[in-house]
Amino acid sequence: MISRLAIDLSGNTVRMLAGSVGGRMKAAEAKVPASVMSDGLVLNSASLAPIIKELAAEVDGKEGKAVIAASDSLASFRIINVARDATDAKVESLVRAQLPLDGNRMGMQRVEVAANGPERTVYAVAFDRLKVQGLAAAVRLAGLEPSVVELKSLCVARVAPVPSCVVLDVTVSPAEVFLVDGSLPRLWHTFKVDLSNGAELGQQLAGGARAVLSFYKRLPGEATTRPTHPCSSVARGLRRRCWCRRSRPRSGTQFRRCLPLRGFRPRSATGRTWHAWA
Repeated sequence: MISRLAIDLSGNTVRMLAGSVGGRMKAAEAKVPASVMSDGLVLNSASLAPIIKELAAEVDGKEGKAVIAASDSLASFRIINVARDATDAKVESLVRAQLPLDGNRMGMQRVEVAANGPERTVYAVAFDRLKVQGLAAAVRLAGLEPSVVELKSLCVARVAPVPSCVVLDVTVSPAEVFLVDGSLPRLWHTFKVDLSNGAELGQQLAGGARAVLSFYKRLPGEATTRPTHPCSSVARGLRRRCWCRRSRPRSGTQFRRCLPLRGFRPRSATGRTWHAWA
């Protein structure tokens, strides 16, 4: 079996996994000082590199190339349906009209992921070049080569138990909610969990999930989304499943859409893969 090395740099810790699917795997984790990395933003690549190198030795990460999971806060994406016969120039124009681009600071990639009937579905993502390069620099200084950088939401979608579901991660602070539909990440949302004054964890997790489902229902083109999604919560040593129904989110709640920065292997009719380095 082919051994793989994956590094999660999406939060305030470095998490590493080495091994092969269906075979033996090793995992390790190390907390990172706030002055080095904060919420997935690398502030000091040189100081982060020794931590990555030490974890790689701990998990026997002999593979020179590594898959990097990045925070969803580093990118924005759009899902665009275009006519099957739309030219590349037309698709490019639609993408640039909908994505936030700030001169040379922002990078952009797009990929066709489906072709159904008279339409094609295109995913496009805009990401901060310097922030992504900061992740890559830390990995390279640790003696590894970042072969692929993907958003955490895509990594979650890959292992989701069903094609359409909500996944809650309470191992991080603030907690994260990922909405997966059609085996693709659709929404990413964060919310604070406060257990003071006798507050119940279940109610707060359900509130975070309901807010995301309600917001997704109101997005253009999502009116046909089923009324319930299976919901998985992830905690240290604990994984539960429940069903959450949509409700109106609290006022002031903000959401971001999510999509991979690179390395996304779509299940498209053309069989193409997407590999583009910022």
